[in-house]
Amino acid sequence: MKVREARFEDYGQIEALARRYGLKPKSFEQWAHLWKENPLGDALPKGWVIEAANEDILGYLGNVPLAYQFQGRALTAAATHLWVVDESARTHSIQLLNKYLSQPADLLLNTSANVSAQKIFDAVHVPRVPVPDYDIALYWITEPRAFAAGALKKKRIPLAGLLSVPAGAILSFKRPASKVDSRIRRQSGFGSEFDVFWDELSRRSKTVLGRRDQAWLQWHFQYPLAEDRVWIFTCGDGARMDSYGIFLQAESPDLGMIRVRLIDYQSLDPDCASLGPMLDLALHECQKRKVAMLESIGFSATKRSILESKNPRKRRLPSWLFFYRSKDAALSEQLSRSESWNPGSFDGDSSI
Repeated sequence: MKVREARFEDYGQIEALARRYGLKPKSFEQWAHLWKENPLGDALPKGWVIEAANEDILGYLGNVPLAYQFQGRALTAAATHLWVVDESARTHSIQLLNKYLSQPADLLLNTSANVSAQKIFDAVHVPRVPVPDYDIALYWITEPRAFAAGALKKKRIPLAGLLSVPAGAILSFKRPASKVDSRIRRQSGFGSEFDVFWDELSRRSKTVLGRRDQAWLQWHFQYPLAEDRVWIFTCGDGARMDSYGIFLQAESPDLGMIRVRLIDYQSLDPDCASLGPMLDLALHECQKRKVAMLESIGFSATKRSILESKNPRKRRLPSWLFFYRSKDAALSEQLSRSESWNPGSFDGDSSI
């Protein structure tokens, strides 16, 4: 067996391998989009494969180039994506990881680690993002019966649909008291105002920050936007935007449940005053669309305290999701401090 860089023509075998292990890979068009239309172009490899002598692909670790910054310094980042290895080639898994860790990127990110990946990254001493409670999700049940049916189905309880009626009644959703901000608007896409906003946000930011100008946001959310699964709320006076929130709707076919996640919230106001009203609007939209739940993972202490004021439930995730590494010793020292981070589901491949 050998490890080599992935090519677009490998997709068919990568897809088959992923499905064999219960994963749901992107379509070829969506997978290729990660590199073909990436604003960084082909700055980094598309990933690496384990190839047998007969040219069968027995393992894959994807690698997505991303633009980040930290305290005014531009960083080329690389995010893992879709790590899967056939049982017959598991002893070669570490070779894929070594390729990833040795590439010429300023910042390496794994933001969607499962239990197996967590064990490996911990074993090779890749640091966890130093933010408390990143493995605890906040969530609000917005369609109790659908949520109950999905939860019962996940636990493989017979007659889940029937039992969801009384269980849903117990979980009845009481929407928190709403705050109204007349400056908040709902919009369907990313206009040039996001470039203006990004210019000011990037100058003010003291934390690790993925690039969020119009081009990057359009690339990041291109397919969910086309499917009407992205909810964009902006807040500002006239043409000036001072904050925005992005929510992403996703299906869980195995549970028969639709859920929404708060993907990103950025504000020029350090108090993040518009976050509460935006969350209220999203919760209301979830009820209208019969969405089972809304959830949030990560964010700074300020943002998280606002979210927690809305009386969410909490659940511990099966694994620690977010790992990072930098080869730059001085940068690594800075990134080891919690105040250097404001992580969320926009980072890495968590929502692409």
